[in-house]
This record gives sequence, structure tokens and C-alpha cells, in this order.
Amino acid sequence: MDVKNRVMSFMYEIEKKYSNKNILIITHGGPAWLTFAGAKGYTANESLEMIRDKEDFHYMDNCEFAVLDFVPLPHNENYELDFHKPYIDEITLVSEDGEDMKRVKEVMDVWFDSGAMPFAQNHYPFENKDLAYPADFICEAIDQTRGWFYTLHAIGVLMGKGKAYKNVICLGHILDGNGKKMSKSLGNIVDPEIMINKYGVDTLRLWMYSVNQPGESKNFDEKTVALLHQQVFGLLYNVLAFYELYRDDESENSNPTVSSNVLDQWILTRLDELVVSSTTNLDNYKLLEPVRALRDFVDDLSTWYLRRSRDRIKNGDIYAKATLYFVLKTITKIMAPFAPFTAEDIWQKLKKQNDESSVHLSNWPELNEINNNVINEMKTVRQIVTAGLEARQKAGIKVRQPLGKLKIKNYTLKGEYNEILKDELNVKDIVVDDSIENLLEIDTHITLELRTEGNYRELVRAIQDMRKKQGLSPNDVIVLEIQTGIEGQEIISLFKDELLKTVGAKEIKLVENQGQEVKIEELLFSVNIVL
Repeated sequence: MDVKNRVMSFMYEIEKKYSNKNILIITHGGPAWLTFAGAKGYTANESLEMIRDKEDFHYMDNCEFAVLDFVPLPHNENYELDFHKPYIDEITLVSEDGEDMKRVKEVMDVWFDSGAMPFAQNHYPFENKDLAYPADFICEAIDQTRGWFYTLHAIGVLMGKGKAYKNVICLGHILDGNGKKMSKSLGNIVDPEIMINKYGVDTLRLWMYSVNQPGESKNFDEKTVALLHQQVFGLLYNVLAFYELYRDDESENSNPTVSSNVLDQWILTRLDELVVSSTTNLDNYKLLEPVRALRDFVDDLSTWYLRRSRDRIKNGDIYAKATLYFVLKTITKIMAPFAPFTAEDIWQKLKKQNDESSVHLSNWPELNEINNNVINEMKTVRQIVTAGLEARQKAGIKVRQPLGKLKIKNYTLKGEYNEILKDELNVKDIVVDDSIENLLEIDTHITLELRTEGNYRELVRAIQDMRKKQGLSPNDVIVLEIQTGIEGQEIISLFKDELLKTVGAKEIKLVENQGQEVKIEELLFSVNIVL
């Protein structure tokens, strides 16, 4: 570009000085090529294509000559063809009759100009009389209400075409965190480049969609941008990273809809719900609702479905992996209009050989009938889990401490739902008891056996924290060196097989050397991790 700009500066200078003269230029291959490219007003990419296309132009050989009929063109600072002001004003055009033609500087009214756009851009009525009119949709800021929005209609009526558009999204302005207009004098301007470099363009785009309705002003608070970034992009990429750890071709070619697991059925139904609501809202030019629904879905996918399905995926459950793969690919299609770069990035990581080359070329997801029973049943389970965790908190009992019994009022669910409740609330048994006063009651009596299991779970948590602090991946196999008392040794002996599997260890050594101290109630463990 630097060479092209220098040779074109020279060309325009000698053209001005030696107009209508034959000029001999002796130069090298590169400047010669870029002189021909600049004479056509080519961009950098067009200049490169010119070299690649051997039919129209070739890189000149030594001692070769060529004729260049040079004509000054309207151009920007990079000598690229540009018909906009002020470049067009420097050029005199010639009509078919040989008359000089210059742009008329005077404009009757700039709003008339903008309102005439649908007709003027198609040279109507002299050409293209079959206009695509009215427009399905236009979008501009709120200050266009009495400008472009109005004059489009006004000129459309004058031209006998009627209303100019069927739908409009009127955008509010972006204000500072206190709701004031951004101004240099107030010192409250937020540099968009800084925010883009920090959070990415998709985060800012999604924030604008999700903070309120499009027509309302938006108070820019960086904390809300950071929160949205974590709620959507952070969680989604964490889900993707986990899936890629256990990815395989077999599951990606499997049909997830035949799974009998209630978690798979639930997340697929939630996905159907998201597709239907997003489609309906987008068809009606509503943006806030589908983005908030997408945010809530990503949260459900990460904090409920994946958290509860981790062990299944780790153990190679083909339906769990097939479900997660299908959900991730479908999410990219729904995200594409709102976060195009993120959607494309995830699509490229997941696409198969027969998939479209880009998510933006793929079909919109199909609409399926929503199974409300699955949605409502899982909603009931999650409500019970929330109430149960609150009851534990009030009783001062950690979730890692197993409890003997959970009583639930007016409860009819069975099977896998009960297993989810037992696991989430860490209880051994579920009893339906309609005589209790509240929705549920927990049995706070902790036997010696339950206490021992609780201490084991605390030990597992401590070891997992040590793995994390040492930066170990799930695939890193370790040896545990543990020094502890007789009661601690009994816990290790009792849960040895489960402990090895849970913390990714191949061996446990009871040693005398000191490691990291772990205190659980009155028990003391000294743990060292060896790779």
C-alpha cells in the first residue's frame, strides 16, 4: 500500500504537469504493477487479485514495456476509486453529448434526499419500475423519528407508493452510567475501542440487546457488561471446553432424541422452547426477549444440565455426549443474529465434513412441539432442590454432609427425578408426607455412618482443590501420599475405590512425610499429590 500510494502520487503529479503528453516511465516490476492497479482505482485486495489473474495482467519481465492510458479518477487517500464527496468534486465528467458534468452542490433538503433513497438508488422511474417496496424492515436511532422515518413515508405517498416500510426498530441513545449524555466536556465518554478490546464486539452487541427494549436509552455500566460476558460467553465456552475433552465421532453421529434419560429429554425440550420463542420474537422484530431467553438457557445448560451430566459424559455415555453436541450446534444458529463472531467460532470448532462451511449459511433450527410435562416436572424438582438447600442452610448443615431422610409434601414424581433430588440434596431416602407443614422437611439427625461419609466428601473436596491449585487437568493421573490418624485411615480404607476414581488417582500411600495440612472437624490429614 505504501508503494502504491507513492507511485500514484507521482502519477497524478506528472499528469497535472505534463497533461496530454506521452510520458516514458522506467521502473521496477512492483511499482509498475501497482501503477496499473492504482490507475484503475483498485483496493489492496483487488490489486492482489490483479496479479493472481494471469489473463488480464502479469508481472512485467525485465525490459518489457506496456502502454498505460492514464485518466485521473476520484479517489481517497489510498488512491482507491471513491465517488463520495469530496473526491467526486475534483473530477469533471463528460456526458454522451460531450458536455462537462459536475455535481450540483446545492441540495433542496437533506431530509428529502434521505427520504428519496428507495427511489433514487434504483433510478426510479426511469429504470427499475418494479421496486421492492415497501421495505420489510428499517432501523435507525430515535433522532430519526422526525427525519428519515417521516420523509420515507412522505415521499412514498407523494410518489403514489404509500407507506415506505412495514416494520421499524427505533434505537435509543447510549448514556453514561448515571443516565447523562456522554460529552467530552463532562469527561464521561466511554471509548468503544477499549470496551471492544476488553470484552469483544459480540459482548457489547448482546449487552445492547439484553439491557432493555431497543427504543429505550441505555445507561452504560461496565459492570453489567462484564456480568453478561460471564453469564453467556464465559459459561458457554466452559461448556464447549468440557465437551471437547471427551469428544468422539460416534456420539456426534448419534440421535440424541432417543435418549431415555430425563436430563437429556429436559435440555432438548428447553432447546425446543428456546427455538420456538426466538423464532416467534424475531419474526416480530423483538430483540430483548430472545436474548434474555438465550442467556437463561445457557445458564440452565451449564449450571444444571452439564453439572448433573459430567459423570455420564466422563464415563462415555453416548446419549449424554450426543445431546450436548446437538445442543451446542443448535445454540450457534440461534446466537448467529446476535453474536455472529462467537457463533461462527463455535460452529467452526464443532462442524462436521458435511455441514455448511459457516453457521451463517446453515438453516435456522426446525420448530418442534414442546413437551410441557418434562419442563414442569424438572421445574418442580429444581424448586424442591432450592427449598432443600435453604433448609440445610438454616440448619447449618453443609451439602457435603449426607442426611438420612427428606420429607416432601404433595410429591408425585418418581424414578430418575428422585435420584436427582437425592444427589442434589445429598439425602439417602425420600418420603412423601402430606402431613408436614411446609413443602419439605430434612432429617437433621446425623448418625456416625453419615458423619463418616460427610468427612470423606470433605476430604475429596480438599484434594480436588489441591489439584486445581496445581493446575492439573482431568486427565492427569496422580498418586496420593497421606499421613493421618487411625480414624482418618478408616475413612480412606472404607472409601478407597471411590476416592481413587473421583480424584483421578492410581494409588494411595499412607506415609509419614508431611504434605499439605487438611483439617476436617477433629480429623487431621496431611496430603501430598505426586504426578
